[in-house]
Amino acid sequence: MIRRPPRSTPSNSSAASDVYKRQKKIYVLLFALVIVAGCEKAQEVVAPEKGTISGTVTNNNTPVKGVFVLLLKQNSIESEQPLANASVTNDQGKYKILMVEPSSYYVAAIKDENSNLLYNPGTDLLGWYGHEEHGVIIPDLVTVFKGQNVTGIDITKLL
Repeated sequence: MIRRPPRSTPSNSSAASDVYKRQKKIYVLLFALVIVAGCEKAQEVVAPEKGTISGTVTNNNTPVKGVFVLLLKQNSIESEQPLANASVTNDQGKYKILMVEPSSYYVAAIKDENSNLLYNPGTDLLGWYGHEEHGVIIPDLVTVFKGQNVTGIDITKLL
């Protein structure tokens, strides 16, 4: 009788081990492809029903780096609001929020001046995507539909 090694622990010289090694290489290559292709392309494959929101944060026409951009269901923000689930602007003030569920949101930008990852009125600067009336920014809703990439959601004033 010919005895085979157990399937769960293939020996290094077995055909099963060779298959396992090839599968492992394929998974590593797929993972590397996702990294190289970027999160945005991965979203198209993994969650095509979700959308994105992107724009630029400026203050006095100057791009602002390191600003936290949040999606909110209301047009107000509470003191001590955590900034953990936010996108952060790059050197050019640009941001992109991925994996956005289809819905309507207010978009707020917070410059965390004391780096505590909480919104502190009077310390942190706050801005909204919206329109200006009598020198005041009135927050506007941004609606994302299934698979939609919403661009141009620019925040132009931080106070």
